[in-house]
Amino acid sequence: MHAPARRNSRAHARDHPRDHPRDDSRDELHSQLLSSRHAIPYLCCADAEAALEFYVEVFGFRERGRLLSARGGLLQAELVLEDAPLLLTPSPGALVPTGAGQRARLRYPVRELDAHHARARAAGATIDAPPGRGPDGRRRYRARDREQRLWTFFTPDR
Repeated sequence: MHAPARRNSRAHARDHPRDHPRDDSRDELHSQLLSSRHAIPYLCCADAEAALEFYVEVFGFRERGRLLSARGGLLQAELVLEDAPLLLTPSPGALVPTGAGQRARLRYPVRELDAHHARARAAGATIDAPPGRGPDGRRRYRARDREQRLWTFFTPDR
């Protein structure tokens, strides 16, 4: 099995500007991510392109930037849901054994929970639990992505 070469993403962007044009908003997001006091989920996805499309269309994430290989393949995508970041990358099958999605659970705050739930449901998300109150008093609902990861979306205020 051939392992992909590792590259410094900043050097790659400088060496191949046509493959990764400069994007000031991407640099700004990178600075925000590095200065964040919170953990930042970094998901390895069997099909990163499909996951990216799913998270944008179904869960309402906004794409903030991409890092592409010299051949145009996705190396990393930076997404944001309201103010909460998410990074994703493709993963070689050896790194993501069958059922790995069940080992990760993600929690994201959303201001308009009912609208978010309606969007996800209408777009075909698997809803595990409809909107309701959780043990912490916040409203929440649970859904699964294409790789069966459990996502909990909740209101930031109780």
